[in-house]
Amino acid sequence: MKKLIIPILLIAIVVLVFALVKTKQIDTNPFTKLRECPDVYAADLMPPNKIEYYIVDGERREASEYDREWVKENCDLEYWVSH
Repeated sequence: MKKLIIPILLIAIVVLVFALVKTKQIDTNPFTKLRECPDVYAADLMPPNKIEYYIVDGERREASEYDREWVKENCDLEYWVSH
């Protein structure tokens, strides 16, 4: 009987750890883009460099951090653009 308990406990631990890792995978993925509305879209479109970023709570955030399509579809932004 004791010989069965140890393998069963090990299997249960492995399954539990796998389930915890699997459920947290979406939240801990470093490649996930932000899906929240910034306050302002800012862009400096003067050549040679095109610089785009967002303002969130008064601080600059890089546009590359955000899911831009989601922001376009779901957010009402103020635009600051210089040419």
